[in-house]
Amino acid sequence: MIKMIVSDMDGTLLNQESEITQPNIEAIKKAQEDGIIFAIASGRAKTEAEPILEKANIICPLIAGNGAQGFDENGKSLFDFAICKKETSKIIDFLLTKDVYFEIATSKGVYSINKEQRYSKAKLHLKSLKPHLTQTELEALTAAHLDKLKVNFINDYSEIINDPEIKILKFIVISEKGQKILNPIGEEIKNFSNVLVTSSFENNIELNSIHATKGDAVKKLADHYNVSLKNVLVLGDNYNDVSMFKVAGYSAAMDNAVSELKDIATFISTHHTKNGVANAINHFLK
Repeated sequence: MIKMIVSDMDGTLLNQESEITQPNIEAIKKAQEDGIIFAIASGRAKTEAEPILEKANIICPLIAGNGAQGFDENGKSLFDFAICKKETSKIIDFLLTKDVYFEIATSKGVYSINKEQRYSKAKLHLKSLKPHLTQTELEALTAAHLDKLKVNFINDYSEIINDPEIKILKFIVISEKGQKILNPIGEEIKNFSNVLVTSSFENNIELNSIHATKGDAVKKLADHYNVSLKNVLVLGDNYNDVSMFKVAGYSAAMDNAVSELKDIATFISTHHTKNGVANAINHFLK
């Protein structure tokens, strides 16, 4: 019997406009009305995920930063796994020698030192999702998208390294050249730093504490709510969802999911743009 549902956001719960569709909202609320705990497990930072949930009027526990942080339905912190500042400095110095853009998710939001590159990378990403848009429409959509994400722009990353109150939770590294550039960079980083390298899009890699995975975070969340993992349903689409698919009793991969995830899923749902989350929830709760 399913007692907890944990869903990824991008490529799973969200449509191409980074919104939660009405059918998905209704399925989630129906599950909650039936006494099932619904939670989010996203690569997004807390500050990036919350506005989307608030717009859909969904109140739920949240796993952020690929498992780097966990919060209950009231926003109270349950756990966090940070990258140490010494390793953070080494990774920053290395990435600055590469032709990639990166930003850092922290306990106080997402930080970047290059506003122009941030805009450019966001525009390329949105263009890949919506190739039919005109240049004017793309510019407007990019501006609106970045306004929602609330990135903090600083002059130098030393500002967050030297702040004792800021915890480093995740690096997001982006290249329009995709994994042929990013994979070697990830391998080099693993050789000199004790971090976990995953990916949630073709054009990115994400660096977390070796202890921060969605699978470990789902275990902690289930334990907090006294739910057996065999009664947990997880929903996802990409490589950073694999760890939680391996620990949960039930799992649903979106039709757009990578093959590695589909191979271990107990159910293949519809595409994320065709209410894949609602379809999966309705399937399992019948």
